[in-house]
Amino acid sequence: MADRLTVQEFFEALRAQKISPLVDTPAVRASVDACVRTRCASYPIQERWPVLDLESAYQQTLNELPDVQDLVRDGYTGTVNLRGYDGTYTMDEWFGDFGGQWVLNDTPHVRATMLELLPAASTWPSPRLWEAYKNATRTPRGSWLRRLIGRQ
Repeated sequence: MADRLTVQEFFEALRAQKISPLVDTPAVRASVDACVRTRCASYPIQERWPVLDLESAYQQTLNELPDVQDLVRDGYTGTVNLRGYDGTYTMDEWFGDFGGQWVLNDTPHVRATMLELLPAASTWPSPRLWEAYKNATRTPRGSWLRRLIGRQ
């Protein structure tokens, strides 16, 4: 299962890895905490959040700061990635953690197609699962649905 951290542990990891920009104020921590709680309200485990969700909440908080342009001038690219966390997910864990947040189409057909697209293993990194999911749910070029909406 992917690593889960508290908001406090997340900021400690950001500091330990010298992640830039590090904006660590009580207001930013409170914003990250509120954002991740909203984003993960349906998760069965509370108080310890998947690192990917914490990174997304932190990025959202940074992007909403009034001085975000100063952060960009100092090298902020809009993403923050901790190393060594958020290793891999089983298919059930991935759909369980992200199904509500991303409104995923979790059907046996989608899962079977994803398994065909993924390398043989029991767990995969989230980005690889996301790529397989996008490919499994993509409407084929020239399909009746594309013709119906006027694109070919």
